[in-house]
Amino acid sequence: MSDNIDVSLKHVSKFYKDTVAVSDISLDVRSGEFISILGPSGCGKTTTLRMIGGFILPDEGNIMIAGQDASQLPPSSRNTNMVFQDYALFPHMTVAQNVAFGLKIKGIKKNEIQARVQSALDLVGLSKYGNRKPGQLSGGQRQRVALARALVLRPVVLLLDEPLGALDAKIRKQMQAELKHLQVSLGQTFVYVTHDQEEAMTMSDRVAIMRGGKLEQVGSPEEVYDHPASLFVAGFLGECVTIRGVCHDTKGTFTCNLGKIEGEFSVKAFTGDAALCIRPEYIHIKDSGEPVFHGDYHFSGIVTEKVFKGLNTKVTVKCGEEFLFAELSGKSSLKVGDNVDVSFMKEHALLLPYEDMETISVHEEVGF
Repeated sequence: MSDNIDVSLKHVSKFYKDTVAVSDISLDVRSGEFISILGPSGCGKTTTLRMIGGFILPDEGNIMIAGQDASQLPPSSRNTNMVFQDYALFPHMTVAQNVAFGLKIKGIKKNEIQARVQSALDLVGLSKYGNRKPGQLSGGQRQRVALARALVLRPVVLLLDEPLGALDAKIRKQMQAELKHLQVSLGQTFVYVTHDQEEAMTMSDRVAIMRGGKLEQVGSPEEVYDHPASLFVAGFLGECVTIRGVCHDTKGTFTCNLGKIEGEFSVKAFTGDAALCIRPEYIHIKDSGEPVFHGDYHFSGIVTEKVFKGLNTKVTVKCGEEFLFAELSGKSSLKVGDNVDVSFMKEHALLLPYEDMETISVHEEVGF
């Protein structure tokens, strides 16, 4: 991946009367990168994408595209193109005519249009579908047409606004793999908006997580999952066993209902109200009659819930006043009411400043 910057947002903000949709965002997108802007509904991710594309103009800050200040330029003057969730295809036109539309607007010669349209359709696996109408295609095929129409213009940056949101689960998985393969093979810069955590984590080189109009954290999927910057990020990117307590010093001394635990700071050291966050895959459960699993911390408890999920089984254990849960591979012979031992390693016990997650969820709907 190149270190060249295709998109640079510098202190960008957008306001709607008394509502702050996007607040002081700064973000660089490298050439050839697949970056996803991820967050709950209303966090400002679509507003951010539309500002990059020129469909919404920022009230503050600058947007640079391929080294050019595009902050106040219309979409037609930016070297970007957008793929929408609803595809926005012309129903009366054939597939080939839809793909050719933007090229005709730009005044490209007919012979070149035909060659580029065919090349774009080949690229998305629709080489034999040029004469069909959108209504004769499946949802996945219509999405491919929308991609071809965007790529045929050869933009520096392709913007994708929840493009797979209308597809069923099976086709969506297939399209995720195809999109990522296409992006890598072309070396194309993708800025992708989604609220689907798994989608962002599996496809992206980096993810930018938004909350309440602000950037909460930017990093590789591994970085933000293993070292979340906040309890919000930890919970948004997957399940997390959360235990409230107090962090007493910068060595990570944490006390809670389970007792004293030496945790690891997820990002930076702090003291005060804290939450211990442990991913369920790092929690081990053993029948109390068997040798205790390896781990720095061990607790006895009773199984209160067991949920079979196919590839794994979620088992919840009550240890004193706290509930811990683990994801066990495949099926489990444990039963509700069993006495068990629970253990985990210090390195997986992440310390984060405490946040009231119920309050957070109430205030998420602030952006657009």
